[in-house]
Amino acid sequence: MRLTIYDRILIKALYCIVAGIMVLQLLGLSSLVSNLFTMTFFFTLLLWASTAMRRIKTNDLLALLIIVVAFFHVFANSWIAGSTVTFSYLKKEIMFSTSVLFLTAASKLRVDREITQFILRLNTVLAVCFVLFFFVKHNEMYVLNGYRSHYLTFRFTNPNLTALFLTCIAFLEIVQLQKKKALWKKIHHILLSVIFLIFIYLTESRSAFVAMVGFFLLLGWTMIRRKTYTGLPKWVVVLVVVFPILFVILYMIVINSSWVHQWFAFLVSEGKALTNRYEVWQSAINAFKKSPILGAYSELSRGTGTFQMHNTHLDILVSYGITVLFGVCVLLYRLICEKNKNLQAGSLMLMIGFVGTLLLGIGEAALFSGGLGIYLYIGSFLLLANPLPEGSKHEADLRQ
Repeated sequence: MRLTIYDRILIKALYCIVAGIMVLQLLGLSSLVSNLFTMTFFFTLLLWASTAMRRIKTNDLLALLIIVVAFFHVFANSWIAGSTVTFSYLKKEIMFSTSVLFLTAASKLRVDREITQFILRLNTVLAVCFVLFFFVKHNEMYVLNGYRSHYLTFRFTNPNLTALFLTCIAFLEIVQLQKKKALWKKIHHILLSVIFLIFIYLTESRSAFVAMVGFFLLLGWTMIRRKTYTGLPKWVVVLVVVFPILFVILYMIVINSSWVHQWFAFLVSEGKALTNRYEVWQSAINAFKKSPILGAYSELSRGTGTFQMHNTHLDILVSYGITVLFGVCVLLYRLICEKNKNLQAGSLMLMIGFVGTLLLGIGEAALFSGGLGIYLYIGSFLLLANPLPEGSKHEADLRQ
């Protein structure tokens, strides 16, 4: 689906907003971040509506069904628990709905060179800002809960959320390596990529570590194959889509085994034991068992709607029930597979980047639970993959 002038304005506005959010966090002006983040809900709804008004696809209907069922479950859960329904109570569900809508819209659109360069150049500008702040305001970039820690936070609320943004920026910088022909430009992006890999290491985010390993393994595997350009195999897509919940199941089974603590001792650091997710995930599983269909949105948040289970899939499961999680997995599978169709050379790395960002969900629920607009960054990989051919005059003849 080709872009309209309204799509262009909305996309540029959304990415300027998320850039503003990151800069404000670097400056320590977090009080202003909430207002910008709320604006993303409105612009995302307009972008999805703009695409849906031209053509409703199966994925749009599936996204709407997921959102409606999730809202019904949240309201039903509130009524059963006797919780008061307020905007604050619903904000988590609104963030979930916004993420679903943006990913759906991003998968439909085929951007042109103008929008692609706008997003990638903005990413590079933000990358440079992070580097400058790291060296100029070094000590302040390690502040956590008002105190200096040994985790690199860049003034975000926690190092895992920091790692999500850093990983997305790093992936987009790596993607640009294959797009640049001039040697000095390649060197520029190589330097930024290496610096951001170091930044990610300094956050000590284990989910980011898994995402980076998955990204490079999948990238290396596809480079070795080098056959006819077919995109990601469906079995890889299925594995990635369900991996966060599989990780929870495996973790809960083996985490108390002695061999796990021996083999993975290198992942232990101050305040980050291997078992630090066990109690949180166990409480979520117990709540899910009591209400597998409606979820435990009110119970887990104690009527406030403020909570997250540090895993995208587990968070959806206990918040909105098993049917909503199933719907999200089906939607993600369809979005990736449809983007894989007629995938152009040079876009595979973007799809691998999207897969890598989904792996971040094993230890952080921010994609579907807020995250200061991180869904826009993760969705950018879908948005940029399979662009319009250059010189096509925006491909007005395409009817998708």
